Amino acid sequence: MKQSFSVKAILRKDKKRINGTCPIYYQVIVDSKPSKLPSGQYLLESEWNFEKNLEKGSKSSHLNCMIRKDISRIEDFLIEKRSLGKVITFDNVKGFYNNRNSDDIYEFFDYFCELKFGEFSEGTQYHYLLLKRRLKEYKPNLRFSQIDLNFVEKFDYFLRIDKKVGIEGVGTMHKKMSAVLRSAFKKKLIGFNPYEDFKILKGKPKSVSLTIEEVVALRKLDLNKIEDKVLLITRDLFLFGSYTGLRCSDISNLKSKNIIGDDLISTTMAKTKHNVEIPIFKKAKDLIEKYRIDGVDKCFPLRTNQCLNRDLKTIAKLCKIDKNITFHMSRHTFGTIIANSGLSLFDVSRLLGHRNVNQSMTYVNTGMNLIVSKLREVEVFN
Repeated sequence: MKQSFSVKAILRKDKKRINGTCPIYYQVIVDSKPSKLPSGQYLLESEWNFEKNLEKGSKSSHLNCMIRKDISRIEDFLIEKRSLGKVITFDNVKGFYNNRNSDDIYEFFDYFCELKFGEFSEGTQYHYLLLKRRLKEYKPNLRFSQIDLNFVEKFDYFLRIDKKVGIEGVGTMHKKMSAVLRSAFKKKLIGFNPYEDFKILKGKPKSVSLTIEEVVALRKLDLNKIEDKVLLITRDLFLFGSYTGLRCSDISNLKSKNIIGDDLISTTMAKTKHNVEIPIFKKAKDLIEKYRIDGVDKCFPLRTNQCLNRDLKTIAKLCKIDKNITFHMSRHTFGTIIANSGLSLFDVSRLLGHRNVNQSMTYVNTGMNLIVSKLREVEVFN
């Protein structure tokens, strides 16, 4: 059940001071339970409009503008909490309200993450936390008053030159930072978002998949003699991703109930919340069977994306694959293989769970070898 709430300003006559003024509080009622927050403002009883819960006189007076702004911010906070299914308590309302004048960007960053992480995938959460870590490395103490275009440009230099982050990684951090500042702008904590005047560079398209020969080499790699058994698990999970196109989060969440019959996976993707159905063939079935444990619903052991990527660097060296392998590359490998198999763009998009077929174009474009081989069969060209 959704929680009900209301917010209004009240004059506390029960706390009248010696000079005759009374403090103005904000009364927050959540599920019929009232609580009060001090505004820090005082007024004579004769100057208060008890019907409108405002100062008498002009609605645009400084005090009335401040009251309406504070009430609006508290209501926005309550609405966000409720829309995300979070339980509203007086303590979290009080915590939010007490930070209303804070210029500390890290306090707001934590608040932003608390509200939004329920909507974000594990991978997206990781990128926000990494951004905060990089920001703290650059500026341990950072205030909104320091954020401008000059700051963004210097932070960009810090990421690219000092930390040697690649163009794509830098772009991802800028996108996350822009989202945080966009939220802060909406809440009137900053006057503008400097990213409106900053161009985020995009990396050139590059090969982000393994060839069929490399997938076979990876599968044949003997890891049984290596003491670190997690490498074997990592290799198998990567292969499963290459056979199905599922992301790391989707493989981690895969359960026995998602295996329909003996030849189909039906699951809801963690990132997009979009349902996808993928046919499974022998190699994928073998891996599911290999890790099946009686009484355990999950199909595979739990491994974080960060651990998988670390292990894959070691595996790539053992396999003599001269590529910076990441786990997400398994999804690109699947997309490239099925695109090169002659499937239509629509079919590729459907199997990858893309909402828009344009997202699948990158895989179709990698199928130039298939195009060339088909055109060689056209007699008039040859």
